[in-house]
Amino acid sequence: APALEATFNGEIMTAPMCSEISSSCMAPVSLLQGTAANREPNQLDVRASNTIDNCEDGNNGSYNTDESIEWLRIVSVDPEDQPWDLPLKVGGKAKILVGLHAYTGNNGDPSQDYADFYYSSDVDEPTWELIGTKRLLVGEVDNAGFGDFESVSFDITEGTQSMRAIRVDFRYQGGPSEDACTGGSWADTDDLVFFVAPATAPPTSLPTLNPTNFPTNNPTNVPSNNPTNLPSSPPTAKPVTSSPTTSPTPLPSSKPTD
Repeated sequence: APALEATFNGEIMTAPMCSEISSSCMAPVSLLQGTAANREPNQLDVRASNTIDNCEDGNNGSYNTDESIEWLRIVSVDPEDQPWDLPLKVGGKAKILVGLHAYTGNNGDPSQDYADFYYSSDVDEPTWELIGTKRLLVGEVDNAGFGDFESVSFDITEGTQSMRAIRVDFRYQGGPSEDACTGGSWADTDDLVFFVAPATAPPTSLPTLNPTNFPTNNPTNVPSNNPTNLPSSPPTAKPVTSSPTTSPTPLPSSKPTD
């Protein structure tokens, strides 16, 4: 399945969205950069964030100094939790990837910042399931405060809708919010809506591990050397004399990060 880039249309959804089958969906920097307190796009003339339930960002913060979500992505993963090209579908697994800018103070320490990862199987009346929390640590962001992070994997379960949502609530200190919306002074909260295929969705581009149509080394229709009374003609195709020299392409893999 293809990897898609999300688009934003406030008349349809108040968060970036991929509306077609995909192996991953990404909201790029151009849709999420900053927070509603400074320079974030897609505000629709209000201070809400890119969220589907009117959760608002914090009311303070300077870009490149304080907390912000820069991009957000969901990927389909294999049984070993590695991204692959099978679609996001019911019964499959996925994980959240995110680019963050942390507040590091005067000593380059981002450990006062926390990213809470959520998933909802309903985009009309979301019920946010906390997948996990990542506390940022020294060495996980660059000198400018930027770093890439990921959640643990989670199961895509049955639901009543084909559209689902993920959320990252990026906050300064404290604990996960009961409503998945910290708000306050410096938090940045962003959602991404994506399409989930039914459980019966077939693989779209996964290489096969068991090819069955290799040419045979033992052709069975070799022309006879014995003359017959029937008109004869030379064979039109030569028998295959060697095995294919290539093997199936291995599954794509990538090394996970903490």
